[in-house]
Formats: sequence, C-alpha cells, structure tokens
Amino acid sequence: AAACVHRLAEVYITAVEPTKAFATLARARSLYQEIGDIKGEVAVLTTLKDYYLAREQLAEAVGTAQDIVSVYHQAEDMPGEGSALLSLAELLLEKEHLELCSKVLGSAHQVFSKLRDAQGVGKVASLGASLKNAKLKHQIKKSMDEHAHETHYPVVPVVEFGIKQKVAEGLANVKKGL
Repeated sequence: AAACVHRLAEVYITAVEPTKAFATLARARSLYQEIGDIKGEVAVLTTLKDYYLAREQLAEAVGTAQDIVSVYHQAEDMPGEGSALLSLAELLLEKEHLELCSKVLGSAHQVFSKLRDAQGVGKVASLGASLKNAKLKHQIKKSMDEHAHETHYPVVPVVEFGIKQKVAEGLANVKKGL
C-alpha cells in the first residue's frame, strides 16, 4: 500500500499538482514508518528532495537530505548513513554551501573510517579535493570583487596644440559680439 501511495505521489509530481504531491508523499512516508521500511521511507524522501531541487527550493532539498541521513542514523545503518552524507555533501558543494559541505564531509569520513570502508573514504577524499578547489575559486572571485574598483587603467592625456590661442580667439570673438 505504501508503494502505491508513493507511486501516486510521483504521478501528482508529473501532473504538476504540488499540493496533492506533498500530501501524498507525507502519507507514503508515514505508511513506510508504520511498517518500519527504511528503504521505502528513504525512497520517498529522495523523491521529495529531487522534487524540491526541480522547483529550485534549495533549503527544503537540503533539509530533506538531512532527514535521509537521520533515518539511516536512527536505524543504525552506517553504510546508508555514510552514503547519504556523501550525497548531501555533493548537493551542498553543487550549490556552493562550502562550509556546511566541509562539516558534512567530516561526518562522512568518520562514518566510513569506523566501517573501515576504503572506497567510502576515497570518495570522501575525492569530494574533499573538489571542495578545496571550489573554496579556492571562491576566494579568488571574492578577492577580485573586492579589488575591482582599484583596477587602474592608464589614461593617455589628449593634447591639443594651440588650445590657448583658440580659447583667446574665441573669447575675443565673444567680446566683439557684445
């Protein structure tokens, strides 16, 4: 029944009926929670996160991704929690929330280290390198923006020979006209 409700929510999403989609997703999640189906609950939350991203509602998408991490954590599913943390870190990096991404990566590293999961630690390291590059790009852009007004463009003075004589002649002509 929960899977059917989840599928119905996806139909509402496709039909662009957000009110019905949100209500149906909430119902599907509660049904999965009642029967203790973590994978189903995570599937509903993933659908919700993706829907928020499609609607460009970043704060809600990040909050939903954090809910996914919490579901795995409460179920003591460390591999799932680590994967969810990596997914959240990727989302944060993509959306340039670099400080929060760094914290989430630290948590993911702890989880994968406890599991002695070399592949997970490698993924964290790879994402960490991308984060480092993003931070450097951000610092360069910030520095350029701060100093943009200080940029000096040389100005070549325009010299017009005989300008004093032309001004004097012009004033003389004005005086004659009076």
